[in-house]
Amino acid sequence: MTARFNRQMHLFEFKVVEPARNGTSMAQLNARRFVHRCRGRGLPIRLIGVEFRRAERKIVASDAERA
Repeated sequence: MTARFNRQMHLFEFKVVEPARNGTSMAQLNARRFVHRCRGRGLPIRLIGVEFRRAERKIVASDAERA
C-alpha cells in the first residue's frame, strides 16, 4: 500500500507470517523495488513493514526505515 502524507511517501507491506519469520515484510519491500517506482515524485520515502500471526490475531513484528 502506498500513501502520501505530510509531504512524504509511505510504502507499507502487510504480511501474515506463519510460523514465526520476522523480517519478511521489509525484505519483500526491498526485493520488489517499490522504492524505485516512487523516486520520481521527489518526496522523502519511508518503508513500513507490519507482520501478523493468524493464530494470535495480532501484530508480531514491525519495522520502518527511510529509503
